[in-house]
Amino acid sequence: MRIFYIIITCVCMISCTKSDFLAEKPRSSMLVPSTVEDYQLLLNNPLINEGTTGLGLISSDDVYFDQESLEAISPLVRHVYLWDRDMYAGEQQVKDWNNGYFAVFIANNVIEGIEDVIGTTKNKRDVLGQAFFKRAYAYFDLATHFCEYVDDANDSQLGLPLRTTADVNVIEQRASLEQTFELIKSDLLQAKDLLIHSVPVQDKYRPSVLSCFALLSRMELYRGNYEGAEIYADSCLKLSDGLLDYNNIDLTVSNPFTSDHVEIIYKTTCPMYVELYGADFSPARVNPLLIELFNANEPRRRLYFGTDSRGLSYANYSYTGFSTFPFTGLATDEIYLIKAESATRNGNLSEAQEKFENFLRMRYSDIPYDLEELSKDKEKMMDMVLLERRKELVWRGSRWLDLKRLNAEGYSISVRRQQAVGAEFSLLPNDPKYIFSIPVSEINRSGITQNLR
Repeated sequence: MRIFYIIITCVCMISCTKSDFLAEKPRSSMLVPSTVEDYQLLLNNPLINEGTTGLGLISSDDVYFDQESLEAISPLVRHVYLWDRDMYAGEQQVKDWNNGYFAVFIANNVIEGIEDVIGTTKNKRDVLGQAFFKRAYAYFDLATHFCEYVDDANDSQLGLPLRTTADVNVIEQRASLEQTFELIKSDLLQAKDLLIHSVPVQDKYRPSVLSCFALLSRMELYRGNYEGAEIYADSCLKLSDGLLDYNNIDLTVSNPFTSDHVEIIYKTTCPMYVELYGADFSPARVNPLLIELFNANEPRRRLYFGTDSRGLSYANYSYTGFSTFPFTGLATDEIYLIKAESATRNGNLSEAQEKFENFLRMRYSDIPYDLEELSKDKEKMMDMVLLERRKELVWRGSRWLDLKRLNAEGYSISVRRQQAVGAEFSLLPNDPKYIFSIPVSEINRSGITQNLR
């Protein structure tokens, strides 16, 4: 039986901090997985489930730091927020990149070794399916932050180093962007056919068939393949279409959401940066221009945001219960909006109206749109669907992906930071700074091509 290269054992989990894991190259350990349960334990690692990329959220127009907070936060977060060319402030190890590849590393070990351990064929297939899903999830997260937006006419776009072996001594150069997305889709389709559960179990960190459809739908939307996005959204909603009724939520309680409520399909969070925690003590505030999109008496405004002594709003909710980490996972509300947008773009306005109305009834006591009128006007329907997407998915990491996608389609959205008097910073549509630099530690280790900013 082969010895794994791993960096998770019970001893390590107790004695090492999260930053210790992220800063280190995987190393040999004497743990030899011998059962399906051992592999399941590897996949349950919190670093996989609670370590998605935070760079896009910091860089997006969801977030606002006033001048006082900007001077108090870490240099790296400040540089990322202001889109500096030297975005990492001299740091060579970047946890966003490292943690994504840690998830890939664990998944590869499971994929290579699961057939050789003790367990039923059914359970082996399920764990194998989980590994394929988690590898796809990590690669999609990395690709949307460290690669250009997809240009189908440009077959020379650089993707990611695609590591599909557990051998850490194998050095991969960057594949094409198309090859990167081909692997993600292939992994998800394999996972779909292997996973035991069609819909989520109580442990929402474990993927299901529903998770595969949801991520496929998100991926196809990001790529601008609206036919595919609609097909996978339909597949998802056929399995589970539950929504919370925000009109019935008690807004007086500190956190009205539970950790496993009906909308959560697959749970991941972003604990990378304390500056982004959803609480008054966090220095990050919500972009005031975003707050203005919400009606004063709209349940989401009271549910999502608090107001500090200066009149600035902060993220005051956790979609996953008592955690203050931003939720970055997959949920039914997002799938409704993907269906509504894709159906509208595909000319299926009656289907778009139906799903959009189902969603809106769970968010408003009195829907502020004439849906009958919208269903006759594709352009107006699209404007309202995108507005609701902007409001619903706030502080969940999706805005960065939307900025890349919508600007590539000609929406011309500029993001601006107005800081000290006379100091304005702008991120223009399709700017190279939409692609984050690969950490110096990775460049030095593997010699892969750096992104140009």
